Amino acid sequence: MSTIEWYNINALIFSSSQAALLLSFFTTWLIIRQTVGKDAANHASNLFFAYVLVWKFSSVLFYWDFIWRAPMSVIYYNGGLYGMWIATITVVILYAIRVKKQEEWRKIGIKTWVLVLLLFEGYKAVLTYSMWTDGLWIAGYLFILIGVLTPKIALLKEAPFMTLLVVLALQWLSSSINGEAFHQPLLAGWLISAVLMVFNRKEIKS
Repeated sequence: MSTIEWYNINALIFSSSQAALLLSFFTTWLIIRQTVGKDAANHASNLFFAYVLVWKFSSVLFYWDFIWRAPMSVIYYNGGLYGMWIATITVVILYAIRVKKQEEWRKIGIKTWVLVLLLFEGYKAVLTYSMWTDGLWIAGYLFILIGVLTPKIALLKEAPFMTLLVVLALQWLSSSINGEAFHQPLLAGWLISAVLMVFNRKEIKS
């Protein structure tokens, strides 16, 4: 399986991972809007936009000299791995603030995050599809997604943390097969998962 593909629209160049992330954000927003409600979807979209904007415009911090000389270049640059970490920490802080204001967002946050992970890996597998084994990954993620969204199964209601751990394990296995067992985006995802588990530790104990 190819780990990354590159696309360009005029002078704008983006990777399959970036496209998969945006698609997963949008699809998750639609699902949350239909299954949880408009307010929850709006809160989720605020976190999504915060992540994208911070990651995108953190490029000013790291490429200031270049952007100062050519301001329009900020459209084509992003903050890279450093920007990704800044965006991740920003989203974690915003989530913590949201939970303090709205208690029910503890569990909504888990559902949102599991959907993002599943859809991101699924979209990425589709966009980089190159051999039959990729179809197995797509089928696996789709199988779990059906279990998450089907009311009679309701994986996130019956076993939210086990579902999250299974998704993380599949994500790690997929990355390991591609020779990237501990790359930084994966670790950032683990950080978000750990924060969600800390905020929901009472449910884990019970």
